Amino acid sequence: MRRLITPLVVAACLATACGPGSAVLRNAVDAARVGAGVGATADSPYLDLQALAESVNACERADGAAIPAPSFAAETAAATTYVTRTSADPDDDDAAQEIIDELPAAVGASVVAAKWDRKGIATYRCPHDGLLYGTAILSDFVAIPSSGRYVSNVFTRAEIVRHAGLRYGSAPLCEPGGNDLILDVYEPVGDTLEARPTVVLIHGGGFVNGSRTGYVGAAEAYAQRGFVAVAIDYRTCPSGISAEDFLAVATNAIDDGMEAIRYLHANAETYGIDTTRIATLGSSAGGAISLGTALLADPTPGGPLAAEPTQPAAAMETGAHLTPAIEVPGFVADPAPILMFRYEVDTNAGPSDPSYEWPYSYRTCNTVHAQGGVCDFFVLDGPGHVSGISVNGPQSHRYLPWLYEHLDLATAD
Repeated sequence: MRRLITPLVVAACLATACGPGSAVLRNAVDAARVGAGVGATADSPYLDLQALAESVNACERADGAAIPAPSFAAETAAATTYVTRTSADPDDDDAAQEIIDELPAAVGASVVAAKWDRKGIATYRCPHDGLLYGTAILSDFVAIPSSGRYVSNVFTRAEIVRHAGLRYGSAPLCEPGGNDLILDVYEPVGDTLEARPTVVLIHGGGFVNGSRTGYVGAAEAYAQRGFVAVAIDYRTCPSGISAEDFLAVATNAIDDGMEAIRYLHANAETYGIDTTRIATLGSSAGGAISLGTALLADPTPGGPLAAEPTQPAAAMETGAHLTPAIEVPGFVADPAPILMFRYEVDTNAGPSDPSYEWPYSYRTCNTVHAQGGVCDFFVLDGPGHVSGISVNGPQSHRYLPWLYEHLDLATAD
């Protein structure tokens, strides 16, 4: 009988680096790559879980089970490979080392190929034959051209026009002071394209403060590359939010993000927007809004723009998650592709907050995988909160290729 990877096993995998002796394998792969001059790979929680599943499956195949080879479609990659090997040594670390020492030369050469930039490692002590099964999965992340539209500047800053203070909706606020929802649109003038991919930049601030005006420079930079860039405001509570009201306030803000997407669809011709290529990019609270537009159903359907879509083609975030929404209100059946960045320890959360440690946030991503959707999750070293969403952000070498892939920018000219 095929062994199931239960939630308990998944949690243990995330907490302990996936199985006995796996740390030896993980360190050896990185050391071999550094020694070959190609650098260590990023650890992928998704690939770790897939490596664990494949180690278990290899054990079951050895016992006669007919289990197909794995596939890795839930994560973005240009190519993926894997290798599984066994050792009879009863000591887990020694068994892992024996697997390394006895790798065929061709396999070793594949492991240190320069193209690999993510990995998953896991081991499993098989109850049928007593062997330690170790699996390594290597993934080549997608890339972008070296230059050209969406990759480098094709317009000057002087050629970018800002349509400021556009009212995209109205809603009751936490406190008096008006109810207009405002966004700014940045577009290159003199563009020969009639419909352009669009990025929606969503500020953070804990749903208490922040402003779209903080992204003027970032929006102009995206527009210089040929995007239409949109920076939005949404409902916040400047006087603070009680714990009891936090979920309602966050839901309202996500609702505003959806209304902004509806507005862009309704006014696509005016601003030259390709409605099939809208992406949301959010930081902290804005990251939760970005995820919400991709993963949740509209909490307040209706209104003058009710006929317009609320979901982007892709969503990226840093410093956020939607794990509490897995059960309430629940994810849509067809989530848009999402990209998540989380530090090992989130300095914006306290130790009593489950999202202080990244595996809690990873549940958002894993739920998307379980529903057949695409989620790429990067764990960033050390403590921190957000890593930026501009064209020159520290993680732009990851999210710009990801956007290029999921907005299909290669055919957007």
